[in-house]
Amino acid sequence: MAAMVYRATAFPLLWMRRDKKGNSKTTERIQLIERWFKCLPKKQIKAVVADREFIGCDWFRWLQKEGLTFYIGIKKNTNVSTQGPAKPFFWRVESLAIKQAKTIAAPVRFSGHKLHLVGVKLAPNGVTIATNGAADSA
Repeated sequence: MAAMVYRATAFPLLWMRRDKKGNSKTTERIQLIERWFKCLPKKQIKAVVADREFIGCDWFRWLQKEGLTFYIGIKKNTNVSTQGPAKPFFWRVESLAIKQAKTIAAPVRFSGHKLHLVGVKLAPNGVTIATNGAADSA
């Protein structure tokens, strides 16, 4: 589904019916976004926001090739490395207070791309966002 967000409310505008269970494939996501381009020029899309099932090296590559900023959730046990051995990013967020955020200043290598990571502690879990955009906008 692709939706337009206005004042913190998402309005579904495009979607694809899938006759299968599980995550969508990168090709299916690309088809949906390309349909979106026919309705709204790329330059008017501020960002692509997606949940943690919408990850992958090819997907990130395509979004960046198209010049689209993205904010995509990642699983809390996803390993990332800034320097040294890779660790789950969430370990950096667990000690934060509720609604407090932690940003890694330098881009990290994730799914084959250098991206910024932002983690937010929510009760009782946290959310981690991978972005090629400004980390402070996540």
